[in-house]
Amino acid sequence: MLKDNIDAFDKKRIQEIAEIIYKTVTTSFQLVDDLLKWANLQRGSLKFSPKRIFLNDFVSQKIEALENIALKKNISIINNIENDLIITADENLLTTILQNLSNNAIKFSNHHKKIYILSKSTDKEIFISIQDEGIGIESDKIKKLFTFDQNISTHGTDKEKGTGLGLAICKEFVEKHGGTIFVKSKLNEGSTFTFTIPIV
Repeated sequence: MLKDNIDAFDKKRIQEIAEIIYKTVTTSFQLVDDLLKWANLQRGSLKFSPKRIFLNDFVSQKIEALENIALKKNISIINNIENDLIITADENLLTTILQNLSNNAIKFSNHHKKIYILSKSTDKEIFISIQDEGIGIESDKIKKLFTFDQNISTHGTDKEKGTGLGLAICKEFVEKHGGTIFVKSKLNEGSTFTFTIPIV
């Protein structure tokens, strides 16, 4: 439409069309990226290189990368990771896990809400949680969230689209570390996605 009729549109209409293009391209890119990561994992060609990571600093960097998305809905992402907490994890896989879970929290939160990234440590593992004040998840859908064969793609509070693959990929990447992932959620109150990383 822009290519053939740009002179016929006013600035407001051009902005509307540009927003549609942006959302479509973003969703398509995320789908391709998720599929490539999953395919590489299935082939065994995804390199797994765990290293010591200062988690609070790492999470702060990831929050900065998400600020543009969060600001569109005036959502605050709060880093409540314990200071000086060190984990052993693959940076690329951990980035994908945090980005997917945080993006989902933003997607399913209404404007002017808060998202918290939290941690808790035991002798054997570290629990990392992404807690939102969003719309929550119906109980019958929770058991299907982390599977490829029954993945669910739902529109966000601003009609954002997803690929339906992100949580299944998170599960595989968490399990690659020897951890687990689970969710607690209440409709209209929010969700908390938690994953564990073993202490080695």
